[in-house]
Amino acid sequence: MNWISPMIPKDWKVDYLILWTFPWKKTLELKKKYRSTAYYMNRNNCFWEIIGYCFQDEYPTLKEKVERLVALKKIFSKKNNLTEDELKEKIQEIVELQQSIVNITHIALWDCCKSAKNTSSSDNSLEVTLHNELTKVFSMKQIAEISIIQNGKSIIKDKKEIYQFKVKGELQNAQYRAYSTSNWGFRHIPILQKMEDWKQMFEDIKRKKS
Repeated sequence: MNWISPMIPKDWKVDYLILWTFPWKKTLELKKKYRSTAYYMNRNNCFWEIIGYCFQDEYPTLKEKVERLVALKKIFSKKNNLTEDELKEKIQEIVELQQSIVNITHIALWDCCKSAKNTSSSDNSLEVTLHNELTKVFSMKQIAEISIIQNGKSIIKDKKEIYQFKVKGELQNAQYRAYSTSNWGFRHIPILQKMEDWKQMFEDIKRKKS
C-alpha cells in the first residue's frame, strides 16, 4: 500500500501537525484513479467537520468551505451519474478546498505510516512495515515548534506503535491525542463529543503557547 504526500500550508507556517495512521481504502482508491492528494475521504470520517467546528469562530470563511467540502465528499461515497471528467473536476475542487482550509488554520496533515498492510478500513488489521520520517519534510527547528497531534486516542491498546513516527531515525510519540475522527469502532462516541474534545485540545495548546 502507498501513502499520501503531506498536505502543508502554502506559506509553510505550521502550528499543528495532525497525524493519522495510514490512508484508508477510499482515499487510496481516489489517489490511484485520479492521482488525488485528498485526505480523509472515507464517508465515515468526520475530520473536516471537526476542523470547521474548532476554527469557524476564529476564521469565519471556514464554515462555507467545510460545508462545500462535505457535500463534495458525499458524491464519492455513493453511485452517481457524473462523467469521468466531471468526477475529476470534483476531486480537484476537493483538494483545493482542503488546501485552502489548511492554509487558513495553519494545520499540516500526514500519516505516521509510510507503508503498511491491512485488509479493511480498520486499524485492527493494520501491520506497519515502515514509519514516516518527519525530517524529510520539516526542519528540526520546525518540529520543535509544531504541536504534533495524534488523530485517535487509543484505538488499539496492544498496537500503539502504529501511531509513532520517526525523527532522525528515532521513533517518537505525538504530544497530543484526541478522539479519532473516524466512526469505525467509535460509533458509540457522538460527533458533538468528538468536536468538543478536539476543540478543548486546540484551546489547551493555544494556552500553553501564549
